[in-house]
Amino acid sequence: MEEIIRLIGVFSKLISLVIVLTFMLATLIAYVLKSLSMSARHVKELGRRLEHEDWKVRRDAVKRLQLKNSPLTIEFLLKASQDSDERVRYEAVTALQRKLGVDGQEDGELIPVFKAESSLKPRLVKMFLNALTDEHPGVRVEATIALGKMQNPKMIEHLSQALQDANGSVRKRAVLGLGKIGTIRVIKPLFDALGDEYEYVRMEAVAVLENLCPLVHVILFGHKVSEEFEQRHT
Repeated sequence: MEEIIRLIGVFSKLISLVIVLTFMLATLIAYVLKSLSMSARHVKELGRRLEHEDWKVRRDAVKRLQLKNSPLTIEFLLKASQDSDERVRYEAVTALQRKLGVDGQEDGELIPVFKAESSLKPRLVKMFLNALTDEHPGVRVEATIALGKMQNPKMIEHLSQALQDANGSVRKRAVLGLGKIGTIRVIKPLFDALGDEYEYVRMEAVAVLENLCPLVHVILFGHKVSEEFEQRHT
């Protein structure tokens, strides 16, 4: 009889523990759902601010949107990338470029989009390609970085064209982007970059070529390279 009473007591404690754990789980789920709901409302509110007449308000909305991770966020950033003000476009293109992740790490929110056949993929690629001709050099730089991160041989032609950009930073990023793709087709445009007017672009081209093919080092010393580069490699 005493054993039965003891078992009933243990069973009652277990039931009480299950009830407490269930309550805690329900509370956690409710909190998460509420947070997601609030986050979604916040994203939509930021999206509405993209219609504001003041470019500063629109730019601030873009900066806040880049901290959010959701398909709706990407839609709003794509919209902002077409803004009439170049400063807003710059923030939007920069935000989307950063969502491709850090170089060498597939940790970006957009990485799954580019790995899968998502409907967003062609729209994003088109946006970055269009941004290559934007009047704002910063927008062109960010677009060039993004194309390099894709590591897609189809981008070789576009990055090669970016080597003709009037802005040296764009050309430098094009060199680095071609290096990330790393196929034999990038060798010629990289050799062409050895004749760039700016030393930092030429040095990047030398470094990328040597990284892609160590044997090319012999060929490179047949070209004119800076004294600073020669000193670094002697």
